[in-house]
Amino acid sequence: MPSAICFIEKSDGIRVLDKSTWLCESGDWIVSEAKAADLVGKRIYFLESQAGESHYGGVIQGYRVLPDDHPTAARRVVFTFTADNALRGFRPGPDGWGMEQKSID
Repeated sequence: MPSAICFIEKSDGIRVLDKSTWLCESGDWIVSEAKAADLVGKRIYFLESQAGESHYGGVIQGYRVLPDDHPTAARRVVFTFTADNALRGFRPGPDGWGMEQKSID
């Protein structure tokens, strides 16, 4: 079971849902629902490149799966997370990436 997940986020898909608690929503990702469920309570990091450092991060509070009839991202997962400035600057390293994501064990 991963302790964190990293995503390459270049499209500014992160939305702040509640500024008072810094509850945010990620872009949409190809992740199995089982893996998404395992990640609740774990860390999420967003980077611009595999060799870079995180520019955004937080703790996953939940997720939702987009419907089959979604026009651009059917069955993709959107994470809800509480942003944490302390998770900026994390460097996961260049190895182990696939499909713009990397699990940290």
